[in-house]
Amino acid sequence: MNNSNFWLKYEPEGKFNLLELANTQRAITNFVKILTEKEIKVDFQSNNDADSFTNGKRITISSTITMNTIDSVVGTALHEAAHCKYTDFHVLKYLKNLLYNRNIQSGHDIIATLLNFVEDRRIDSLVYKNAPGYQGYYRSMYERYFYSKTVDKALKGPEYRDENWNSYLFRIINIFNKNTDLNALRCLPTIFKAIDLKNIDRLKDTMDSLELAITLYGTVKYIKLQVLKKNLTKLKLLANLTLKKIKYLLLIKMELNALIEKYM
Repeated sequence: MNNSNFWLKYEPEGKFNLLELANTQRAITNFVKILTEKEIKVDFQSNNDADSFTNGKRITISSTITMNTIDSVVGTALHEAAHCKYTDFHVLKYLKNLLYNRNIQSGHDIIATLLNFVEDRRIDSLVYKNAPGYQGYYRSMYERYFYSKTVDKALKGPEYRDENWNSYLFRIINIFNKNTDLNALRCLPTIFKAIDLKNIDRLKDTMDSLELAITLYGTVKYIKLQVLKKNLTKLKLLANLTLKKIKYLLLIKMELNALIEKYM
């Protein structure tokens, strides 16, 4: 049984008709209004491949709405509403300047992704704990987008195990999936402890989330640098051995040439 069954007056087997869809979208918009205590415009797009997002003043939900997806759609709307209520969008707007002042502007895109991940966990925790009635919707959202079979397979498989940012970002974003493998990458255990999800409420605002995102970025960058240095040392050693081998072969060649000249 869906959580939405408590307020839905209809249960269509297939797609909602236009009236049912309009009423459902209106109800979801009311969830946003109740959480944010503001009149937030909510746009709905029937596109399961696009991202849902908000700029703090307007929300776009990208998903078809059926009886199978409605709880996850409500959960997504609540998540975006939580951004409107708790996220400081000035931090996001001036992120490049903030990173420039710390001389880490080159990591902007990665830090922005990590910030979004950390901030998502912070605001979701606030709503989950302060509004128990919404927990079912949140669980549906996470099951649909974070605990899917596709993600499970990737976490358990051979992919995303190389020490690069693509691997780290995928495994960090899905680090709380039950199938996560903290041994897949060198500093995942350190990152897991740094995030400390059980105590995520220690992060009081978006700037706190940014500080943690920067810490995660620095941790991975340091480990990657150590791996790079180690590989460079190996390459240098190999190059030296190769050079010695070449010199040895040249010496043998010179001796052979000398013998040929002497006896031919």
